[in-house]
Amino acid sequence: MKGVETEGHDLNRNSISLQIGEFVCHRQLTYRLTATVGFSHIVGVDVVIGTSKLLPIAELKRVKPDRVKGPYANYSLDDIADELWAEAERRMAIIQPLLQGKMFESGAVETRARESGVSKATVYRWLSAYIEGDQFLSLMPRKRGWRKGTPRVSEEIERIIRNTIAREYLTTERKSQKDVHAKVVAICEAQGLKPPSIPTVSERIKMLPRKQVLKARGYSDIARDTYEAEPGSFSADYPLHRIQIDHTPADVIIVDDEYRMPIGRPHVSLAIDMYTRMIVGYFISLDAPSAVSVAMCLVHAMLPKHKWLNLHGVEGEWNAWGKPYEVHTDNGPDFKKESLIKSCILHGIEREFRPRETPTWGGQIERLMNTKARAFATLPGATGRNVDERGDVDSDKEAVVSFAAFEKWFLAQVIKYNNQPHSGIEFMPPKEKWNEAFFGSSLRKPICGLPPIPEDPITLELDFLPSTSRTVQTYGVEWDAFYYAEVLRPWVGHQDPKTKKATRLFFRRDPRDVNCIWFFEPRAKKYYRIPITTGPFPGVSVASYVKAKRKVKEHGLSLVDDVQIKKMLNVMRGVVEEEAGKSKAARRLKQSNKNKAKGTTPAKVYVDSPPANQVPEPAAESVEADTWGDDEVGLYGGVS
Repeated sequence: MKGVETEGHDLNRNSISLQIGEFVCHRQLTYRLTATVGFSHIVGVDVVIGTSKLLPIAELKRVKPDRVKGPYANYSLDDIADELWAEAERRMAIIQPLLQGKMFESGAVETRARESGVSKATVYRWLSAYIEGDQFLSLMPRKRGWRKGTPRVSEEIERIIRNTIAREYLTTERKSQKDVHAKVVAICEAQGLKPPSIPTVSERIKMLPRKQVLKARGYSDIARDTYEAEPGSFSADYPLHRIQIDHTPADVIIVDDEYRMPIGRPHVSLAIDMYTRMIVGYFISLDAPSAVSVAMCLVHAMLPKHKWLNLHGVEGEWNAWGKPYEVHTDNGPDFKKESLIKSCILHGIEREFRPRETPTWGGQIERLMNTKARAFATLPGATGRNVDERGDVDSDKEAVVSFAAFEKWFLAQVIKYNNQPHSGIEFMPPKEKWNEAFFGSSLRKPICGLPPIPEDPITLELDFLPSTSRTVQTYGVEWDAFYYAEVLRPWVGHQDPKTKKATRLFFRRDPRDVNCIWFFEPRAKKYYRIPITTGPFPGVSVASYVKAKRKVKEHGLSLVDDVQIKKMLNVMRGVVEEEAGKSKAARRLKQSNKNKAKGTTPAKVYVDSPPANQVPEPAAESVEADTWGDDEVGLYGGVS
């Protein structure tokens, strides 16, 4: 059997670090980052000639280690001994192939352990340390005799740290952890002692009871509301520490593009940062919420938004990107799909499911979902939250907003919400709270650097699509439909040399498009697009294809007769076309197929759009009446 040639997509899960002291590439030149000036630009020093330049963040690339050469490339790693760093690199080299997907293959860990000359338990311990800890730094070997929970510094230095924290940090001056560390260093140097590192001091601060910290730093009300009134609540300590994701049907009827007639309510998935209350991502669909909805919302949250705003013709500023440390959701089945959980593990993202009967753990996203109804109520075709709110209004007759218009309107509302005062964060706008965390303000110092930007959005998006394992037969791969490409040929009938069983390989797909699946080639470490053998079927989802197969079976025809399946799809499409003017369900399906045929995803928008010279600067916005107000949201903890 001969199939099409497909070009592989190189696996790249790296991120472009924007931390001060890191190296980046811009237009073939290497720079060491020296200062952040905003979300659109960062200052870098050319490592060869030493000149400073304002670099557009949108154009930065990750630099290869061999490019970091030049008299101005020196930087300090004083806190890390060379031999410890080298050992961490050795461990990283051993587990790297497993982190790139092989850990899910049967026997992969055992094989890698044997190849590397270490025990299986050791490899599992390193994987666990990398995924659950500080990634590369978690691979640093501990000194012999030291155990977790045992201080690494002398009692004298411990005393200095304790006293300095009490005098400098636990005060209403609200000094930063860096200030405390600087004071500790000064005291130690004055006494001829070796100063501890910043992480050492930070760990001592993290060990303090949160309630004590809030009260000492002048936030008694927040401490009381957070730790006494709602003991089951969930807080965050910095941007992207925790984000919450949830779904809801929008309280408005929209119309289709062709007949301009009602097609029901769209479904909205939203992601909110718990520390800043910033909306960091969303996904809108005519289909019911699913694992794909979660994946698209999460990927959208992690990528920069300037090209997304350009696509929808919305002027504004939405500088939210970066991988979250933890994703907090309810217990819905779409959040507990095995492939989604494994994808989060692959990217070092923790998952936290809301304990049952503890509604305060999901308070931020729930309140957002409830209060946004005020915005929907301003649209023609609004349904209200219930029959009493709707009254005698016929929402279907009032509906005039199309899907595309609704998304543009919704995007503008997101930006508006991020710019309005929020009672849960001392009446600061979420955008201001977000900016303050990275750049500081007249009242507070920054608490963290800019989050890294995923270097390859396509790999990121593919990694979060639903997955399965399949064997390759002479006809290719069957996953509801049949798929084949030349890259599969070496794996036809392939057997595992150890088990003598057929080798099961890793595939992913977007269920909204039946026309292709993605094959992870384990030798080349690439994703390959595998087309359907009987296509194309523009705008046809996997569900529609499976429904057509069932119709074929009901008529007693052969399921392997692809011509019959094509005919049945055409019949079904014809029925939808005929009924679209009469039936809301038919119009909705037709509009849904049209949306899917566009193939618009967060990663494709980011990659396919023409490169921008810079991230757009914020445009002046006219602020309308508060339709997304949040005065019902209670205070909660989260102090720098």
